Amino acid sequence: MIHSKLSPMLLSLLLAEPARALQILNAQDGQTVFGKISRTEITRLALDHGRIRKIVGNTGEFVLEKDEEKGQVFIRPVEASRHTPLNLFLSTETGTLALVLQLVDGPSDTLLLRTAGAHAISPSTGAASGQHVRALKALLKALATATVPAEMDLREPVRAVPFLPGTRLVLQRALIGEHLVGETYALANLRETPLEVPLTAWSPPGLLAVSLEHARLLPGATTAVFILRARTLDD
Repeated sequence: MIHSKLSPMLLSLLLAEPARALQILNAQDGQTVFGKISRTEITRLALDHGRIRKIVGNTGEFVLEKDEEKGQVFIRPVEASRHTPLNLFLSTETGTLALVLQLVDGPSDTLLLRTAGAHAISPSTGAASGQHVRALKALLKALATATVPAEMDLREPVRAVPFLPGTRLVLQRALIGEHLVGETYALANLRETPLEVPLTAWSPPGLLAVSLEHARLLPGATTAVFILRARTLDD
């Protein structure tokens, strides 16, 4: 079963601090926003509404990969900057944010920026946002422990999904809720060389978070992949 393959680090994060799979940060134009990113793994930065146009920071402190189609970016600190925060300026279609990102020991993560210009935060909205985060935490934990929440339906399609050359990706389970969908995949490295799993390879509609059991796979190794996304009409 998938949950028996969870690494101790991932399992402890899911059970003790499941929010680490998704950070939702409220932001306004000209404001400084504080967040946390992995020292060693890739972190996804995205807006809840709109596109990231540009990120500016000190040269040599981080590696940046852009997803022009989705308007999101993927960032990873380099060795020289692992013990100091990253100070960045992020430009959106409506303004500029200052980011101070603390480096922590942990897996790949997603930072979702809610900008006031696109999604105003009121007391009622803030409460709804908190409920949304708790729902995502519960869904990720359910995927990792192979349980089925009472308000969700279980589907077990067990079908292969096209992915990177030299790999095999199989959708094993899906939890379908009113607004959220959680999917469990098994990813196998069929190559004769190690595989660094790129988070940019996943971009389904409504993607909220990607959690990997292992970001690096030896030849013949398999890892669990958990996808959290918004429900679509096709579900």
